[in-house]
Amino acid sequence: MTRGHWLPNHFVPVLPIDETVESKDQANEQQNEFENHEIEMETNATCENYEIATKASSENKMATDETGENNEMATNITSENNEMATNVTSENNEMATDEKCENNEMTTNVTSVNNEMATDEKGENNEMATYETGENNEMATKATGENIEMVTDERGENSEMATNLTSENNEMATYETGENNEMATKATGENNKMVTDERGENSEMATNLTSENNEMATDETGENNEMTTKATDGNNEMATNETGENNEMASNITSENNKMATDNVEENIENNEQGLSENQKNGTDQSFEIRCTPSQLIGQYVVVLYDNTPYPGLVIDSEDTDVYVRCMHRVGRGTTNSQFFWPQTLVDECWYNMERILTIIPEPIKIGRHYSVDEAIWGKILDYLKEN
Repeated sequence: MTRGHWLPNHFVPVLPIDETVESKDQANEQQNEFENHEIEMETNATCENYEIATKASSENKMATDETGENNEMATNITSENNEMATNVTSENNEMATDEKCENNEMTTNVTSVNNEMATDEKGENNEMATYETGENNEMATKATGENIEMVTDERGENSEMATNLTSENNEMATYETGENNEMATKATGENNKMVTDERGENSEMATNLTSENNEMATDETGENNEMTTKATDGNNEMATNETGENNEMASNITSENNKMATDNVEENIENNEQGLSENQKNGTDQSFEIRCTPSQLIGQYVVVLYDNTPYPGLVIDSEDTDVYVRCMHRVGRGTTNSQFFWPQTLVDECWYNMERILTIIPEPIKIGRHYSVDEAIWGKILDYLKEN
């Protein structure tokens, strides 16, 4: 309750006296003076252990001429493990000069093992060591160890580019007697590449070789050589007078089942027609009959029926009731076209039952890039299919 005077008739409140602005400023000044006085008292105090004290005798950083341990940047310190200390005799200091400790980097005249680029060193496996006697040194001159690369006059094995070596399997060795040397000149070993006057087997590009299966060998008597001349056997590919067997496109072939046997075509067609009529009388589904066995068709050109469409092909193999035929593909889409070609990317070879062999035909004649079946024969085949 506020202060006031009690009167009988009425109550009159007495309000407190308002503080003036001047009285507030005086109070603030007094408070500030009191606080400033306390600060000044604290400033003038004489406490111990100030941080800015100088010339102290305690352990200070960057002290000069100090003998204590672990001081940083101390000069002339004899303690261990100081960094950048000069003339230190402790171990494992880096870049120490004239030091005899082990594993120092960049030390000169070190006698330890496995130092790199050491001169006149007798240790093993030193790189680029001169006149080294250790093994496996690279580029060592006149070394006696094994497997040294580029060693001159070396007799070790497997040295690369060694001259006058007698070991085996050296590459580019001159006058080498070992086997399998590449590019060896006048070598007597086998399988040397590019060997001249060599008698080894399977040498590549060897001249006047007597071994078998050399490619492009001249006057060769082996079998199945490609592109050999003067062959006399049948079926050699592009071989003239060749004695090998089974080469394609051979000239003057005396073997049986020649591909251009035209004399039997008419007879085969007549036999097929007779076989058809007999089969129809017997009520069977067989539409065709070849008057020979599957094995007798090997090497013959025949016409096979695939998806009711005739295709010429060459019989390669046979079984009891089937033949393996490599078929030609037709030029264009019409079945009346008698022009065909041999597919190269995807060779069309498949087994066919004898029931799907229509007839035997002569070898198609090559005209340009294509092969042509005799038009008269092809016309009879198409007529036969239309009627049946």
